[in-house]
Amino acid sequence: MAGIERVYVPPLWLSSQGRGEQALQAVRRLATAWEGFVASFGASDRLDAASAADLEAVSAAVARAASLLDPGPDGLAAEAERVHEAHEVLEGVRIRLREMRLRNGIEFYPDLLTAYHDPMEAIVLASRDEELDDEALRARLRALLPEARTLWNRVVTAEFDNAVFELTPQELAQREKLVAAEVKALADLAQALTEGSPLPLRPTARALKPPFAQQVLLFADLPENARPKP
Repeated sequence: MAGIERVYVPPLWLSSQGRGEQALQAVRRLATAWEGFVASFGASDRLDAASAADLEAVSAAVARAASLLDPGPDGLAAEAERVHEAHEVLEGVRIRLREMRLRNGIEFYPDLLTAYHDPMEAIVLASRDEELDDEALRARLRALLPEARTLWNRVVTAEFDNAVFELTPQELAQREKLVAAEVKALADLAQALTEGSPLPLRPTARALKPPFAQQVLLFADLPENARPKP
């Protein structure tokens, strides 16, 4: 599972950044790794029908993403719309894998990040919605924040087994800093939502995403020039 995560996150990230050519190479690496994973995990006598369906669905999603990113015979890079669609297809993969692991009783730290992603992303998207005035935005964020804080607290309190992920000492220290940075970002947002707070609401809400994304990328075999700056 950890090995798949390392090759799954790169095409997910690169497609989110509109880097179609790099995402295509990354999704091809994922396809090869996934084929080997299915041959191993899928051969288990304990594999139930629902999990077998999950494996098939992920295989189809990886193939679909590769098709969307493939420039075709003309050799031109995929258009932005296709790169975005490939990203959405790949987003569905982590949801499907998380459901499969939960059903099989497999505790997997990145699944906690996946659970947090949706309320965090909803907060960030709301902060970018110019059609929401300050009052409407404040009400929207107040409704979203409790779930986000609850789900991030599960990340904070989770036992992290580095024997599974084999992060370097530097990466382990970075993970701890990023967890703390997200706690602070959530606390800052809570403060920004109080009456008379000097913190600007929209930038404070948007500040949730960078430390989250950087932690997700710790579990990826990603070229350094493709990583976001801290």
